[in-house]
Amino acid sequence: MLTLASIVVALLAGLAVYRDTFGMSSLDACRMTYMYPDYLPVPVVSRVSKYALFEYREGFEHREAEHLIPVLFIPGNAGAYKQARSVGSVSNQYASTLRAMRVYTVDTINELSALDASLIIDQALFANDAIRTILGLHPNAKSVVILAHSMGGIIAKSLFSLDNYVNGSVESIITLATPHAYPPIAVESNMAMLYTHLDRFWRKQFAREVYGEKHPDFEHLLLVSIASGERDSMVLSSLSGVEHIIPESHGFTAFSTGSPAVWISADHRCILWCNQLVHTIARALYGTVHAQNPGASVDLETRLAVWKRLLTYEFNPSKLPAHSSQIYVERGTPIFWPKPSKPFLLSGETVKPGLHVFDLLPGKNFQLYSSSNVELEIFACESRVTSLDDLKNSGSCISMKDALFAIPSQTPSRKDGSADVTASILTVDAKLLSPYVSVVIRVLNGGSPNSVLGVQFNPAEASTSVQFSLAGSTFQVSLPSIASVLSLPTITESFLAYKLEVKTSCDPGPLLDPVVHMSVTGSPETRWLFPWPEEDSSLPISFYANTPKGLQLRLFRNPMIASKCGSEATLRLSIDYLKTLGIVSRRGVNLIIILTGALACVLFALTTSGRTDTNVMAQMRVCFTAGLFAILMRQVSRLADLSGGEDSLLGSTVSLLVCYPIAFSILLVLHVVTTILVNIGKVSCKFLPKFIHML
Repeated sequence: MLTLASIVVALLAGLAVYRDTFGMSSLDACRMTYMYPDYLPVPVVSRVSKYALFEYREGFEHREAEHLIPVLFIPGNAGAYKQARSVGSVSNQYASTLRAMRVYTVDTINELSALDASLIIDQALFANDAIRTILGLHPNAKSVVILAHSMGGIIAKSLFSLDNYVNGSVESIITLATPHAYPPIAVESNMAMLYTHLDRFWRKQFAREVYGEKHPDFEHLLLVSIASGERDSMVLSSLSGVEHIIPESHGFTAFSTGSPAVWISADHRCILWCNQLVHTIARALYGTVHAQNPGASVDLETRLAVWKRLLTYEFNPSKLPAHSSQIYVERGTPIFWPKPSKPFLLSGETVKPGLHVFDLLPGKNFQLYSSSNVELEIFACESRVTSLDDLKNSGSCISMKDALFAIPSQTPSRKDGSADVTASILTVDAKLLSPYVSVVIRVLNGGSPNSVLGVQFNPAEASTSVQFSLAGSTFQVSLPSIASVLSLPTITESFLAYKLEVKTSCDPGPLLDPVVHMSVTGSPETRWLFPWPEEDSSLPISFYANTPKGLQLRLFRNPMIASKCGSEATLRLSIDYLKTLGIVSRRGVNLIIILTGALACVLFALTTSGRTDTNVMAQMRVCFTAGLFAILMRQVSRLADLSGGEDSLLGSTVSLLVCYPIAFSILLVLHVVTTILVNIGKVSCKFLPKFIHML
């Protein structure tokens, strides 16, 4: 019996570690970024002489420009200066003859800054001196953009409180997988004190009350934190939030899983070279540069809007453009559609270039679906359009093209599990459209067999609230709209994983129907849900922080599929027990310790009923020691992961030569300790409550 129990425990623990360590909880869907890196040393005069500064150059085709915008990359714990190569290479691709990004990177000699707060201060002191040097090389530049990875974000936050900070030198800080909330490895009190100091310092700058003198640079400072989602097993993405130190007007937290054109999770190192995310970062960097004066940044409001537009979704725009747009009128006759009582739908060859004019319905929301192979422009006009002359004199129309958002879906052509754009969708509330009476859609191209263009007018965004039970729930819902909302107020616990099955009356083919977006109410965490390749079509659901208000799902449907399959759908929501075990193995380390200790007590109780069984006691020692060793190796593997940076060979070498011998030595100590614990007898069971309290 005991042997069977040991086997079961070992199998369950092994399965949990396998799912967690080897990425079974999420797909590794990042595409590789390729570059031709070259690094030029830049001399820096600094009191901290052990570090160095390098300038990244693209060796294959390095582009020069009239105006250069400096960017400083700060690596994280045991990070390498060469980790800047992906952003540097992609930024070079977006360069023009007028302006280009010049990426500099700090060599922190692979120091373990996550373990020693004094190293954070040393690196921040050098970073300030490096910024002074960089600004001296770029006299037209007013400031340096900071791009920081992991603990590098803590270094960036420390710049302002040091005596060698150059006033006005930093206006934007972008952090990748940075643990802003608290340190992931707390091994010294000084690190906790540093976090407390930084939190208080930053909160003070934005406090309405005046507590002493405030730092002038914070008035225009932008802080953007990008979390990489569940594949980052070293820094939990729930630690990346910055809402506790800055107001919404000065920054936000975004998840790569919910970012347009990214849509996927990345592990702690991969976030630096994940091609989908790196391109988004490069576009945002160029979007925050002043067009007339490339040496200066645009105002805070514009920078914030650019980063939000590229990293987050606004499903229902809060406002429409204030300026008018002229509609280009082609030859031919515009098609005027009467007020549609049913959804308007064009598909295949009927989606031809031309103009389509609709009368808006008062009090009705407007929804549009356009497949990715249909290019269009869309306008809202204040006067009723009834003829070609009205279009020629359409100065009172505004463009709504910027309000279109792309939705993703996995396709058979992507074997790596990554996603491509499936369609563009526009949803506009009736209140925003109240000043307008007509909508004009200008189709620029189309006509392929799978082209789809659909328009719907709905009384309101369809919303359904359902209750979930631990035994699983099955419910019927109606999805009549292009966009519908499903609220799950009872799903509040983050340590549970779920799976959602959606079935309609017919087969939607290779594309998902519907495409589902998940958001955690009251949290910045968002993600798009994709099924596992070569498995069933269920959608995995998990999230990081407990939420008292539950989850919200947005379901987007292709109107062509909806017209064939109908609006009725069956949804089955249940707990994914295997993935839940993986979540517990990653996040519930203390829980595993308690369960392992409890199992040791149970096994010991079986051996103290008037007899002595050395085999049973040996099994106890193995079980308890193996449990603690698994937890230890989990923490050790994090350090090995950190030490590798982008250079997997270095990471493997450090892991092999340093981490595993240390772990093996500690394993021997643990074995001796657990042997003594077992021989204590019944006292070990009395010790467990104190052990739990200590945790």
